[in-house]
Amino acid sequence: MDQTGMSGSIPSTISNLVNLSKLSVGDTSISGVIPESIGKLGSLVQLYLANTDLSGVVPSSIGNLSKLTVLYAYNCSLEGAIPESFGNLGSLLFLDLDMNHLNGIGRFSNYHSSLLVTWTCLTIHYQDSFIPSEVGNLGNLNSLYLSGNQLSGKIPHSIVGCTELQKLFLDNNLFEGSIPQFLKNIKGLTALNLSINKLSGSIPDAIGSIPNLQVLYLAQNNLSGPIPTALQNLTSLSELDLSFNNLQGEVPKEGIFRNLANLSIIGNNELCGGLPQLHLAPCPTNHTKKMTLAPRLVTVSAVLFLASIIALIHLIYKKFRGKKRPLVTPTIGEKYERVSYDALANGTDGFSEANLLGKGSFGEV
Repeated sequence: MDQTGMSGSIPSTISNLVNLSKLSVGDTSISGVIPESIGKLGSLVQLYLANTDLSGVVPSSIGNLSKLTVLYAYNCSLEGAIPESFGNLGSLLFLDLDMNHLNGIGRFSNYHSSLLVTWTCLTIHYQDSFIPSEVGNLGNLNSLYLSGNQLSGKIPHSIVGCTELQKLFLDNNLFEGSIPQFLKNIKGLTALNLSINKLSGSIPDAIGSIPNLQVLYLAQNNLSGPIPTALQNLTSLSELDLSFNNLQGEVPKEGIFRNLANLSIIGNNELCGGLPQLHLAPCPTNHTKKMTLAPRLVTVSAVLFLASIIALIHLIYKKFRGKKRPLVTPTIGEKYERVSYDALANGTDGFSEANLLGKGSFGEV
């Protein structure tokens, strides 16, 4: 916002101010291009051009400002690539060119890497879709801000080369894949912002082993799985945003998870437990699981028992059926031995009445 009423352009005659150590036209309506002659200000230490209407390319002559420590030119309309001559800025500590129309940062391999490693803050608005692997050459880089671009692909492993990195902001891009385990190797990391991307998979336990981590933003991704309990052991962690993912399971209760003012887990509908103030559904306990399982076990047992009875009956029936013979009524001749008349007469003393058993309508026995 212009609070000075200053407008117009930076005149090329600015080069006449040879003893100028600080030039600030930020937050004004200054427009036009950055004059090439600005590179003649050999005493310049701080250059503030942010939040203006400056356009055109970044002049390569800025690389001549050997004493320059701060260059802020974010939120302008600058275009093209950062000149390779920036590799000569051996005193540069803070460089912020975010929110422009820059299409890259050239090739780091063309810069003097021995000078590049002295930079401690780098903020660039990319139109390229990837982070060049050469970013790992910035061994002493303190802060890397690449927020609000169209960067895609996976987070490059080369970032671990930034061994002094404390702040890594890659939010509001199109990064995909899982959160890399190698981030744990950046031991000095204090702030990590990966929100508003397309990251998936679970939150790695390795994040919980970054000892100095103070700020962790992972909101609005496609992360799933449980919240690592290792996060509650980070004694330095003061802000945590895991909102609007697909996280499941129990919310830890210690560490940052007790600091509800700086904790956000909304938009994860399958989370449970945690502190009562979170108003989440209680997690199923072992007892609850047993109670829920008991009716099912009874039902299954009853079905199995019934099936066993049926099978047993079927087996007995089958066995009985195999032993059963056809029922045939035997004839008298088959059931009793035949006796002749003479034998009967002799055995009864000529059918004597002494041997009479009884009389009936059909004869005597």
